[in-house]
Amino acid sequence: MPTTKKPAPQLLASAGTIEDIEKLINRYWFSDVYTVNRSTLAIERPEKPTPAGFRVIHKRGRYRFELLADESASV
Repeated sequence: MPTTKKPAPQLLASAGTIEDIEKLINRYWFSDVYTVNRSTLAIERPEKPTPAGFRVIHKRGRYRFELLADESASV
């Protein structure tokens, strides 16, 4: 039975601090309302849901803003 490997997330931005990754996220979406929850690393914005398919993770001392690959999307 063949196994399908999940595509790796695409790195959109990387920063050394949460404040800097927030700036890069806001630049990505041409906005100034996005914040990153310090305890969960969830991307948040007031009064509207955050677009699905994005995440922030902490890896090797840096914060990474990533686009998650959508398995149902065709390129």
